[in-house]
Amino acid sequence: RIAQVDFNVGRVLDHLDALGLSENTLVIYTSDHGEMATELGCWEKAAGSYDAIARVPFLMRLPGVFPPGLETDLLTSNVDLFPTLVELAAVPMTDDVRAGLDGASLVDVVLRGEAAVPWRQEVFGEFGFKQANIRRQRMVRTKGAKYVFDELGGGEEELFDAERMPSVET
Repeated sequence: RIAQVDFNVGRVLDHLDALGLSENTLVIYTSDHGEMATELGCWEKAAGSYDAIARVPFLMRLPGVFPPGLETDLLTSNVDLFPTLVELAAVPMTDDVRAGLDGASLVDVVLRGEAAVPWRQEVFGEFGFKQANIRRQRMVRTKGAKYVFDELGGGEEELFDAERMPSVET
């Protein structure tokens, strides 16, 4: 699956290059959740807070503006997409509106490789809902740990040490 995504994202980028549109086109690739892609013997997403589901792709390209090949280990989230796009488009935003956002702009991270402001130390996620009788889990993930609370599973809690278990799976 990853090879297929890489291939098709490459096709889009190659086509933009061929049309001469690359320099003026911001390309973002992300998703709302990951897929298991055979991790732990599973092919599709399932109830749980597995890293393969919680960690999603987030790629950005804007030649001449963003340096190629930059990676970060900052804890980012899809909620960072809106403030990033607003800043890139130079849309004015008042301080009180900005303060009400859950996300933060990634522009400084992309342009300079680091955040201009203190960055979050955790990200949150949740899965499932009671009406469909699907396990409802809430997760908080830091660089060093993952905590999962399963509301519908009788209040089961799990805590993982990500430094000792680099491929934290729950």
